[in-house]
Amino acid sequence: DTGPATSVAVRVEGPVRIEAEEFRSGEGMDTEPCDEGGSNVGWIDAGDVLVYLLDVAAPGRYRLDLRHAGETDIGEVRVRVQGKDAARLTLPATGGWQTWATASTAITLEPGTVTLELVAETSGFNLNWFALDPQ
Repeated sequence: DTGPATSVAVRVEGPVRIEAEEFRSGEGMDTEPCDEGGSNVGWIDAGDVLVYLLDVAAPGRYRLDLRHAGETDIGEVRVRVQGKDAARLTLPATGGWQTWATASTAITLEPGTVTLELVAETSGFNLNWFALDPQ
């Protein structure tokens, strides 16, 4: 298990990319070297939750891009903001644990300190990063 990587809120006032391994809390997963550089989060099982703390300076609608890889299974991730369901992403199989693709959805962020959770609905995928881009 990897414990909290950071307890500092990530400032969101424009486009921002957050590495998956920079989660504030999460259990059951671990990190490994990533073919795209740095590390990624792997060994994700259904029910695992990655929690991130955001400092939203520019509230509004954001496109959320999630970088993922998975050998043969289709992944499902629920995005929760402040404990409420905000979006759901289907992560198509990419053909390998280090063969990366990006899935996108839209979410709304309110101003202030916000908790964003990535909840694994299924197993069988790795996460590298997610990005928020104002719309």
